[in-house]
Amino acid sequence: MINIVQITDSHLGAGVGDKLLGMNTDESLDAVLRCAREEQPVIDIVLSTGDISMHGDQPSYRRYREKVSPLASKHAYLPGNHDKVDLMQAELAEQGGWQTGRVDLGKWQLIMLSSLVEGRVGGFLADSELELLSNSLKNHPEQHTLVCVHHHTLPVNCEWLDQQRISNHDKLLGILSQYPSVHGLLCGHVHQDTEVDHQGIKVMSTPSTCVQFAENSDDFGADGDVNPGYRWLILHDDGRIETAVSRVKHQRFALDLDARGYE
Repeated sequence: MINIVQITDSHLGAGVGDKLLGMNTDESLDAVLRCAREEQPVIDIVLSTGDISMHGDQPSYRRYREKVSPLASKHAYLPGNHDKVDLMQAELAEQGGWQTGRVDLGKWQLIMLSSLVEGRVGGFLADSELELLSNSLKNHPEQHTLVCVHHHTLPVNCEWLDQQRISNHDKLLGILSQYPSVHGLLCGHVHQDTEVDHQGIKVMSTPSTCVQFAENSDDFGADGDVNPGYRWLILHDDGRIETAVSRVKHQRFALDLDARGYE
């Protein structure tokens, strides 16, 4: 059994207390991490699924490492479209852990894919990432598999967000459909909690530790009624994934609901 806490889309700024749509992203991340510490008696791995930084500034990665490191002894992380990969890897390497690639966890393997395309908001999986996925599944059929990526694969019924999903999602889903060892596909990016079954695979997205995006919206919109949160997952030895989202309680965060987007 493996206990994982997923943290995603923290959007930390260069300076302490920098804001996204009026929300102090340091404050909101701190609240989410307190929540995880209080609720999860055992955390084997902290999984960070991208957009750690708001603009890819090195100080933001340093603060993130300092905040998240005490939560667990093992860490895994992959980049989002707001991240600068070189700076992220250089700073987070000091905490150890795994970057994109295959992670052997005994009964399970994590396959960490990068959907980042420099200069683009939307996601795409390069041939090298698809090859990594195929080889990992083909060479380790005895291991249960959780695939992790920043951008989403299935639509979330938000027109503006769904334009940003992995553009070659058909290739990803086509590979996954060939291997019954795949039990989960996990992402960030959409700042929403979703969980659906797709051909026997649990497909999940997770709330941001800061601003939440409004559901079922054609155009950009933030949701001021739901708080930041995280996802916990228990990977059982028999291949089952037990999971849920938990949000910060008894605290409200400033938010500019009139904003029509951000960079």
